[in-house]
Amino acid sequence: MIITQTMQKFIDNPKMLESGYCSKAKLAQRLGTTIDDITESRFKVKQMMSSLDHAQEFFKELKSEIVNEHTTRVDNEKGTITSDVETTFEPKNDIELAELHKIDLTKYKISTYWSKLKSNGKFTSSVLATLRNIDKDIPKQKESLIEEIDEYFGSKKAIENYRFFTREIDKDRKTAKNTDGQLLEISIPDLHIGKMSHREETGEDYDLKIASARYKNAITQLLKTANLDNVSDILLPIGNDLFNVDNQFSTTTGGTPQDCDSRFHKMVGAAKELLINTITGLSAFARVHVLIVPGNHDEVTTFMLGEILEAWFHNDSNITVNNTAKLRKYFQFGKNSFLYTHGDKEKHGDLGLIFATEEPRLWADTKYRFVKLGHLHKQKKIEYITTDTLQGFQIEILPSLSSADKWHYGKGFLGAKQAKAYLYDKELGEIAQYTHTV
Repeated sequence: MIITQTMQKFIDNPKMLESGYCSKAKLAQRLGTTIDDITESRFKVKQMMSSLDHAQEFFKELKSEIVNEHTTRVDNEKGTITSDVETTFEPKNDIELAELHKIDLTKYKISTYWSKLKSNGKFTSSVLATLRNIDKDIPKQKESLIEEIDEYFGSKKAIENYRFFTREIDKDRKTAKNTDGQLLEISIPDLHIGKMSHREETGEDYDLKIASARYKNAITQLLKTANLDNVSDILLPIGNDLFNVDNQFSTTTGGTPQDCDSRFHKMVGAAKELLINTITGLSAFARVHVLIVPGNHDEVTTFMLGEILEAWFHNDSNITVNNTAKLRKYFQFGKNSFLYTHGDKEKHGDLGLIFATEEPRLWADTKYRFVKLGHLHKQKKIEYITTDTLQGFQIEILPSLSSADKWHYGKGFLGAKQAKAYLYDKELGEIAQYTHTV
């Protein structure tokens, strides 16, 4: 770190690189470092500048050796550029090719390259460049995300999004955050962002915008309805088929084709913004605990979204994100324990034994045990009681806000579109339940 900072000072003031500027001892004292650091930093900066000078000279020389002006053909419909140039040398890499053919590597990638030695001793250089597809271009996705983060935190948008839906809650409901109060669980599984339903086929429309609007409205209405006076913690499970598809081919994790209303990267971007805003808004009320629960539609994409959320909030002590690779996620609040899973892989009758086997200490330390499932999109509660009624647990299949697509409508898989919130006391267990219906 010291070397990097010292190098930056040399770059900002190149005169300090000159040997007659002042002695190394005085320079070290002035910059608050050691003579060895001065020597190493000066050497590295000179080496770096020498490399830059060499590169500039190379490209200047490269341009001078182009015999004919290049011929370029742009096909906007296909997203391609083809270019031909005759030179006295053969380019060796993508950087040289891009400079020679005037290709912007931030927008295009060089897919194919041809080089042919002519009888006159010159080379014909030809390239085919294709527009970068952000759906498949991982480096471009990373670059785009970093740019978005920089833009977000460098603008008023961050402050505005902090009041995402909190400003819609009555001002007299906004009490100071409690440090040791009750837990509010907000469960909105199976949102299926990106699903397409057409009114003429299913009786109602459903798409990315509708899904996002329903989620926002459900969160807002549940917060308005719930008693927040003593809430110190908010539990927000995310996933359980948050996305309708898991790749740019519009199929689920297992490869089943789906009706999708938008491009894959647009779907992921919309979900990312929706959840960042939601989590940020909820953190205005209490500590927020996010659990990432994979579904059968979106196992890979939900995990990657969890990684983004974990990175985004990693410096916020008020927000935790559990994105471990485990299929089932557990959480404890006082004498309450929770198991979240999608419910498509386990036999529901085995979930109590699974709970006690995977988390024996959590099972033993708690009195009220809840297993929350998605996937089946219907309201159903099953009570399992062991020999001691205090060691019972409850399975609840949570409802969904999502509309049926053509396939589900044809099968008759219809039901109320709802979202749920639950209030828990550390000692008394569940004390209230709230429902939002579309």
